Amino acid sequence: MTKALVVLGALALLTACGKAEKAEETASGATTPAAEIASARPVEFQPCTVCHTDKKGDPNRLGPNLFGVVGARAGAHAAGFNYSPAMKEANFAWDRAKLDAYLEMPAKVVPGTRMVYPGQKDPTKRKIIIDYLETLH
Repeated sequence: MTKALVVLGALALLTACGKAEKAEETASGATTPAAEIASARPVEFQPCTVCHTDKKGDPNRLGPNLFGVVGARAGAHAAGFNYSPAMKEANFAWDRAKLDAYLEMPAKVVPGTRMVYPGQKDPTKRKIIIDYLETLH
């Protein structure tokens, strides 16, 4: 009986997921670019979207647009963004190691950064975020 309930619950979730995906389709049946990005975006990245965009060409928000950030020079990536003096003076490129350290504790990596995010302490969640950022090119 319990196994049957688990299977039914899983089927209900899969059905709901299919309906949610269809809601993102246009009248022609094609998905919108925003819907494609949102569907690829891991849940671990969701808190980042409060301050950052991740779609090419989107405007900066409170934080810079993160599209193409991997491999870019710190403090110079997003055109028109008002980086802190500390970030402008940071002398490194955003590779996996720097992103991992920064996401764990931003103020430790760039003392004086304006990013008020306290950091993601879970290394698995940081890896998922970095893996996603690497897809944005």
